[in-house]
Amino acid sequence: MTSYLYQKGVKIFDYPKFAEPFKESIRANAELIAKEHGAEIEFIRKSGVRKESIISKKIEQRGNHPCIVHIISVYGDLQYI
Repeated sequence: MTSYLYQKGVKIFDYPKFAEPFKESIRANAELIAKEHGAEIEFIRKSGVRKESIISKKIEQRGNHPCIVHIISVYGDLQYI
């Protein structure tokens, strides 16, 4: 990643500013996907939370069939499950 940023003329300390438009685009896309599939986006800010447990409970509630089950945001990063 450092090499990529260097090639783009972005200093490592400027990364948050460089990444901001991508972050917003990803967030908007995740919200659209959640809406299309009737899934929730859950924001988890604590460490030690087992994502597998969260998903297992969601599958128990809705049944085990192919689809996006849930979208988890952990410390600002989205994970599609």
